[in-house]
Amino acid sequence: MLEAQDKVRPQSRVQEQGARSRERILDATEALMAENGFAGTSISAICRASGLPASSVYWHFDNKEGLLEAVMERGLMGMIAEVSSAYEAEGSPREKLHRMMQRAASVLDERPREFLRLEMMVSLERSQADDSWRQTSDRLRNRMASLIEEALYEIFRAEDETIARQVAGEG
Repeated sequence: MLEAQDKVRPQSRVQEQGARSRERILDATEALMAENGFAGTSISAICRASGLPASSVYWHFDNKEGLLEAVMERGLMGMIAEVSSAYEAEGSPREKLHRMMQRAASVLDERPREFLRLEMMVSLERSQADDSWRQTSDRLRNRMASLIEEALYEIFRAEDETIARQVAGEG
């Protein structure tokens, strides 16, 4: 029920190359912003680190804000995919919930240091007055919360609809 990504469609060679370029840009951005912060990371530094021209960066991402959002979303979606694997396995609601919580703790522990450092740097660097970052952060946090609520509802629905709604925070 938790879906981290849309169904995968076959890609052409050009699409595959574009996807690889996008990932290289995201990898470079994540590492650089984790080290230097958002303000200390330029598009030209990202281009040097990724080995791709600025036109590629702007093709995939409108601006540096969009790039940061994509890095954060990729990290979040990776976590969701990992935790989803524990949810999808058979078992009682208690067993599923236990597996999900264990997997979530494990994923947090296993996350690349660069991503954790990036989250910390951006949180410290971006002020509360920075509305664009707050909106992005809120959107990603709300997305994760919705997926968790959905999973909790589905896990407990087999036991009792009322309990499922209470556990999921719906009622």
